[in-house]
Amino acid sequence: MNGQYLAGALPVVAAGNSVERLASLFDLHYDRLYRLARRLASSPDEAGDLVQETFLKAARFPASIPNGARNEEAWLVRVLINIRRDQWRKASVRGRHDQALLRCSHLANGGRDPEAALIARTTVWQAASFLPAVVPSSSCMS
Repeated sequence: MNGQYLAGALPVVAAGNSVERLASLFDLHYDRLYRLARRLASSPDEAGDLVQETFLKAARFPASIPNGARNEEAWLVRVLINIRRDQWRKASVRGRHDQALLRCSHLANGGRDPEAALIARTTVWQAASFLPAVVPSSSCMS
């Protein structure tokens, strides 16, 4: 891959020195970032997406990238790790949400047995029919 081509194709990078800097960042650090992303991701495609998002962040905020090869790499690594952490966090929240929905639907259906759900619903309605009707008092209406 050529960093100069990719950096020039990004619409978020301003023309001029930023394009050249992003291209050199890509050329210098892509391999290491990909190897790190490959360890953090479950597939090569996910690893490539992580690296791509890292360079997109660099393209959006070129002024925040420190100078010096070691500092640049450290900044890019930190961005990549933070992106991955955000993905893990979102997946965790989504998983908890999905489990809660599953529990709610399981309870709403009375379990997996539709017959048991019908019996439970009928029992609740029969019990509710024995309750006295509630008539609002005049003191509550004012």
